[in-house]
This record gives sequence, C-alpha cells and structure tokens, in this order.
Amino acid sequence: MGEGKEIPGRSQPGVVRPTVSGKYLEIEPPNRLVFTFAWHETDDFASPRGQETIVTLQFKPAGQRTEMVFTQAVFQEQQALAAHNRGWTESFDKLTDLLRRAP
Repeated sequence: MGEGKEIPGRSQPGVVRPTVSGKYLEIEPPNRLVFTFAWHETDDFASPRGQETIVTLQFKPAGQRTEMVFTQAVFQEQQALAAHNRGWTESFDKLTDLLRRAP
C-alpha cells in the first residue's frame, strides 16, 4: 500500500495511507471499464467519503499493442486535479517501466 502527504480532500493532514473506494459502473471486456473513485476522510473505510469522480479506461487495439485512454472527472478543486494527475502519472510511468522489462 502506498502513502501520501497532504492528500486533497482528506481531513487529516500529514502522512496517510490512501483509503479509496468506489463501484464499477460499466464493465465491457476487453474495451472499457468505468468506476467511481473517492478518498475516505481517514484511513478507515467506514469514514465518510470525499468528492467522488468517475474514472474511465478505454482499451483500443494499436497493431501488436493496446492503447489505453484514461480520463477522470469532474474535479471541484484545481488542487485535487493536480494531485490526481501527479499520482496517476507516477503509476502509469511505473507500469510502463514494468512492461518494458517484461519478456
């Protein structure tokens, strides 16, 4: 599990363990996945959830590869948008590195 500092929308400052929940809205293998995403106020799933966004992943054939189109919306605050952009970019960079090392 990762840790983050000063996560927008979290009521407790400092280092926290991300506690996120949501539900699947659409599952269309192998083309599309849509789900809700919201941070909990504390590290407990029983705590209230913050602003909910919708994450959409679309997978498109691209020759021998697959193109992924990722969107997450709608954000009420620029700070939350920037934090999510950083977090997802770091995650996708790690995925890219892993896939490049795969046999």
